[in-house]
Amino acid sequence: MDGLFNSCPAMDYAALEQEILVGVLRDDNYLFYRTGFPDPGWPVEPETACWELYCTACHQQAFQPKRRGFKPSALEYCPECGAKVEPKRWQRRKNLRTRILFWKFQRGEGRQIWLRAYQATHSFCPEPGDEALYLFEAARYLFDDGAAHKWSRTTGYFGRNLKTAWNKRARVTGYAWHINPMRSCGDYPAYYGEVPSDFFRGSCLEYGQIEQASAAGYNLPEYLDFYVRNPMIEYLWKFGLSSLLWEALVVGQRAYFRKAVNLKAKKPSGLLRGMTAAEAREFARNQPSCGLAITYQRLKEEGAVHNSPGCWEWARAVEGYSETAALAQEAHGVGGRALRAYIERQAKRSGHAVRAALADYGDYLRQLRQIGGGEVLPDDLTLAHERLSLRLGKVQDMALNRKFRARRHLYGWLCWKKGGFLVRPVDSVQEITREGEQ
Repeated sequence: MDGLFNSCPAMDYAALEQEILVGVLRDDNYLFYRTGFPDPGWPVEPETACWELYCTACHQQAFQPKRRGFKPSALEYCPECGAKVEPKRWQRRKNLRTRILFWKFQRGEGRQIWLRAYQATHSFCPEPGDEALYLFEAARYLFDDGAAHKWSRTTGYFGRNLKTAWNKRARVTGYAWHINPMRSCGDYPAYYGEVPSDFFRGSCLEYGQIEQASAAGYNLPEYLDFYVRNPMIEYLWKFGLSSLLWEALVVGQRAYFRKAVNLKAKKPSGLLRGMTAAEAREFARNQPSCGLAITYQRLKEEGAVHNSPGCWEWARAVEGYSETAALAQEAHGVGGRALRAYIERQAKRSGHAVRAALADYGDYLRQLRQIGGGEVLPDDLTLAHERLSLRLGKVQDMALNRKFRARRHLYGWLCWKKGGFLVRPVDSVQEITREGEQ
């Protein structure tokens, strides 16, 4: 094993076990019961059968007489210590165990921080009073300025004592303790050990916003690996733009994230490419996403937007219908300020939102391409769209109408009346549509 791995400080396992039992597993208490006989000193005849109880919270044995209306399976609290317990039959202890994954931070040399993952098994076998906590270290992480490292090993499933040697991993990924090797039953719950308020002071993770990342549900090892290599993401939390981090680290859109965010920026003001501080604040109030940031940056380069509420509405519309803006620019040379001014004018005229007006314009341009050309920027988009739709419908129905009329001419004799109905061959597509509407 390399020297870097061996530089990890020693763990106080007695204190670690106490932290787990008193903290995470403080409510992991059971009350075992069975039919038994009391000790001679108990104030009941020795040969009288009673309920024998054992509490894992106080480790005390108690006896209760068998009487009508008393069910040990209905007990919620230990009759001796009053702790909240879960009643179990005596023989159930053989297969009764609680398993969790426990993470523990440690300070290393200088600014280093270690993070260690332990598989903790709280077992109540073989006899009450012999319960024990078994710990197996499965993963170890080292975080330092600009770098992170991971080592891991595996253990057997289904009770097999298979343990592999420590291996250093090429990538720093998260770790989970799977219930079964096929990963079809989920993972055991994971918990992080408590650390003092000044624990990270002076370390490489001092400004890592660890509490916020943990509360938001990030995979903490992967997040910390990304942070030590890109410490400027601290300001995304402070700017209210943590949703960009979520897209990168959880959704997996790191390529979009790197286009939107300048991770090599020397100052917080240069973190968002092409945006001023005022634009960054406005961006945070407009449901920020990597796609919206990239769209706004591109529109700003084209001179179509500047920092105002209307500009962000236009950017969201273009993000949702980017193919419409591209089609208008490539096929008709309409883009930038001209396209925005036209769509906003049509939205105001029709009373629709800018996003809806841009969607209608995209449908209009696609119909123009099908029909073979026409007016690219009509004065009334809604009216022109309706007229073009009717015209396109006639063109599309023309071939079918020719077939219907030829068939009617061929079967012209096939016409009769019955029950007040006129039965004859179909004349056109419009006739079928009208009949369906009526």
